[in-house]
Amino acid sequence: MKGKVDIITIVIPFSFIAVFCIFLISAPAETKVLINTLYYYVTDKFGILYLWITLISFILCLYLAVSKYGAIKLGEGKKEYSEFSWAAMIFCASMAAGFLYWTNIEWIYYYQDPPFGMEPFSVQAMEYAGAYPLFHWGPSAWCLYLIPAIAFAYSFYNRKNESLDIASPCLELFKSKQHHALKRLFNIIFVVGMIGGAGTTLGVGTPVTTAALNALFGINDSGLVRFITLSVITVIFTLSTYVGIKKGMKVLSNFNVGLLFFILILVFIFSDQEFIVRMASTSIGILVTDFFKMSTWMDPVVQSGFTETWTVFYWAWWLSIALSVGLFIAKISKGRTIRQVILGCLGYGLPMTFLFFSVLGGNSMHLLLSQKLDVVNTLSTEGGASTVAQIFSQNPLGTFILLLVMLASIILTATTYDSVSQTLAMTSTIELSENGEPSQRLKVFWAISIAAMPALMMLFDGSLQEIQTLTIVFTLPICFLYILITISLFKMLTNDMKNRV
Repeated sequence: MKGKVDIITIVIPFSFIAVFCIFLISAPAETKVLINTLYYYVTDKFGILYLWITLISFILCLYLAVSKYGAIKLGEGKKEYSEFSWAAMIFCASMAAGFLYWTNIEWIYYYQDPPFGMEPFSVQAMEYAGAYPLFHWGPSAWCLYLIPAIAFAYSFYNRKNESLDIASPCLELFKSKQHHALKRLFNIIFVVGMIGGAGTTLGVGTPVTTAALNALFGINDSGLVRFITLSVITVIFTLSTYVGIKKGMKVLSNFNVGLLFFILILVFIFSDQEFIVRMASTSIGILVTDFFKMSTWMDPVVQSGFTETWTVFYWAWWLSIALSVGLFIAKISKGRTIRQVILGCLGYGLPMTFLFFSVLGGNSMHLLLSQKLDVVNTLSTEGGASTVAQIFSQNPLGTFILLLVMLASIILTATTYDSVSQTLAMTSTIELSENGEPSQRLKVFWAISIAAMPALMMLFDGSLQEIQTLTIVFTLPICFLYILITISLFKMLTNDMKNRV
């Protein structure tokens, strides 16, 4: 059963996209200046908000898993998807689009400009450079998805709210006469924030693909080539969105997780396995020891900008997709308990995250230490995407691996945006049934719309950094929605538990 379309929730965000795109086309330089100005204001004034939202979410998520609420079943009936398909879809819908990029080179930035006043290019800087990616992509990130996922699933499946959207859980905090107006307002804020924050995922996945094209076929990595590549990716996730989760997202996710592990195995076999294992152990140890220090450090004395550039950016990135990923997790988690959802995501997601960063990051570290490839100099002179391509090229099966990387990068980006299109369509649908999906036309509409801004920024030679700053700027309103959803979740659980007694 397909629900009715909420026209207002579509028209206002779409008008915003149109105005922004017109402004970008007519005045690209001024648009970039405006984005950067807003970015510095947001990170300076609200950076600490991102840090504490993330840390509190981590604590609350662990509490939900071990508390009496963990046994609550989300909806009725059996699990709809197998463990592998469920985990694969969540992985591909959340952070996997950036894996092939950041796993290889993120540590280099921390090695050059380390936190806590460390000496750049020192042994200590390299060890922390291995740990910080695990922090930024680790338990805190996953818990940001899980709090809204539980809230949406409980509101829709257990409370029987009419829509699987952002606003329904929040309405627990307001009087019934305010519900209609607030629901539209909250959904509009989410849609605008989601569209604005969507650029980072496409902005990361597309350059990796074009860099692989350049390395394999000599095709120059230009703004036009990235625009064309993004258009191809858009067609793929539009088709996947059209055919639905079971025929599209599920199939692509299952295939791509297998492809990623195949790439990982090939890299590990031809790298220094002993160094990778030792470095992984060291990185995990530092993460466990310094987790709360990393989570709260604002660098008030030196003010190096490390926290704002990296930790605030990452928390903003995860928050920009947390509500969307949360909706998607809620949609595919019917029949599981709260504990199963939390421990399942952490139990599958964290080992995969740590494994990929340990193997691919450890491999690129060893290339530097063994003097096979100066990844530090390559990154500064040729950029991130080209460096990633050169790292994979060092493998004896480099050409074959690059072909796989190009294919995986396209599918990863497509599956991430498939889930975003699904959730935006659900948000703009009225009275969606438990087993229903939004209309195909609505899903296709959102699939094309969310690609518009990053596509235009690439066409006008916008950098990855500018696309990232766009994410942070548009995420600020979502922070406040996230807080409301978190409070509403615990209010619903507490009230319903009292009524059962």
